[in-house]
Amino acid sequence: MGTKTIKYRTYELDIREPTERYHAWSVVNWPPNRGLPIVVAGNASEAGATAAAKAAVDKLMGGPLPPE
Repeated sequence: MGTKTIKYRTYELDIREPTERYHAWSVVNWPPNRGLPIVVAGNASEAGATAAAKAAVDKLMGGPLPPE
């Protein structure tokens, strides 16, 4: 698989699968202006890494989106 990119709010999240056994999933958050990326700490699963990346974006944006 390699890298999967999703959009969340105004950020692009590059979700990277582990390259070797026992390595963690990682995510790089790219801001809308493609400035300096934010690397999110590794996680044991793709879902966990994605949730951590979304939480990091929420924190930068002043909190999570209100429920619909």
